[in-house]
Amino acid sequence: MYLGIQMLRRSPKSERQDGVSAPPSRGEVVAKAQSIPVYESVKQEFIVAATNPKAYILFAVFLPQFIDPNATNTVGLLFTVGLLYIIIEFICSCGYAFTGGFLYKKGAGFDKDKLMNRISGFSMIGLSIWLATEKNPSK
Repeated sequence: MYLGIQMLRRSPKSERQDGVSAPPSRGEVVAKAQSIPVYESVKQEFIVAATNPKAYILFAVFLPQFIDPNATNTVGLLFTVGLLYIIIEFICSCGYAFTGGFLYKKGAGFDKDKLMNRISGFSMIGLSIWLATEKNPSK
């Protein structure tokens, strides 16, 4: 709930007054994006994903629950489930990139920060209320 309230209190205008630099203009973003080769972007994304501790926890704790311990080839099954996860993650990342590019071309640039902060803030507050009022199924 705290994060949601902070998102609601935050506005791009007040951030600029606090000394944080203003978001780059559309031309600056396009120039920077064109100066980075695709190979470098893919390499940077791989490094970020490979060093993400959340992925290690997922592969070590969450995925083994879906593997039958009595199976003859548990390593192969774990590899298959992990590969499926990576494929799904790749498809989702492509979807995010496509959606972001589409919105950028339609003019939904950095001037929409306040709206996004409001949507995110209310979503976080709503989810926190839902979690706080959720009943324990074992009781």
